[in-house]
Amino acid sequence: MRAAHCLHRYRDLLAFHLHVEEQFFEAAGEGIRFTRWPATTYRAEHRKLLALLDRLLTRFESLSRGPLDPLQLIALIEQEKVFKTVAEHHHQREEQDLYPALPLRAQGGP
Repeated sequence: MRAAHCLHRYRDLLAFHLHVEEQFFEAAGEGIRFTRWPATTYRAEHRKLLALLDRLLTRFESLSRGPLDPLQLIALIEQEKVFKTVAEHHHQREEQDLYPALPLRAQGGP
């Protein structure tokens, strides 16, 4: 099913993005001065995002194998809403605290 393939690909790309971000935290070490949230907050959100997406994938695949169950479809939509909310909050945190804390070189500056 094409939708399942796209969802798995999205999960792979998200995992790669989060891995790169974590590698940057390790490489920068104490060079990043967060003003609001420590790196542990971002790492915890990374784990939560992947866990939520994995549960969403499992439910989606289960739903796509059998006859359409309206209650399971509603549960899938609700689960997606939780994932989307966590992802949006994580992105906001990055824009408010992570990106401004990055050294200028990492932001493409001189």
